[in-house]
Amino acid sequence: MGKDQDTIKLKNVYFEELITAAPNRQAMFSSPFSSLLDKKVFPGEFKPGYWLGRVFDKIIQEMNKYVGAKQKLIREYTKKHEKNGQKKNKEGKIIKKWEKGDPISLDNGSPDWTNFNMYLEKLNKLQATEIDLGIRPIAFDPEKGPDVTGREMLLLIPLLKEPVENGKVIPFKKK
Repeated sequence: MGKDQDTIKLKNVYFEELITAAPNRQAMFSSPFSSLLDKKVFPGEFKPGYWLGRVFDKIIQEMNKYVGAKQKLIREYTKKHEKNGQKKNKEGKIIKKWEKGDPISLDNGSPDWTNFNMYLEKLNKLQATEIDLGIRPIAFDPEKGPDVTGREMLLLIPLLKEPVENGKVIPFKKK
């Protein structure tokens, strides 16, 4: 594709930032993703509904691949239980169960690593991997839209073309 036909490229670390910012997987997509998709009125010519839907669908597909690859790395570099077992609290109630081969986690929930440095090295490579969404970025006029929150704009920045006029990036005007 030519320069005007470039597609959106993200590094896997973009997905890590989404995951880390959300308290749980469901919250990750409830806001600000859904708040962007739910906007019915955008100022000016910025009509992103269909485009955002396509982009976020592709992001979710790619993020699921990233999460799967990260989970595989965690399993690879975590100590494993040698037999089935369970942990009970003082009252005798089962608070944790595991099967032979399941990863061992510490009391704080962190994995019990076999080789943390190797895990980090491979995780850094995974996060640096660039993903081409195959969708062209959309241009916008910073004076006319989109009318979004700062958090929503942080999600959008990698997906938008820099506003350009006569070959130069248009700076935001002071009001």
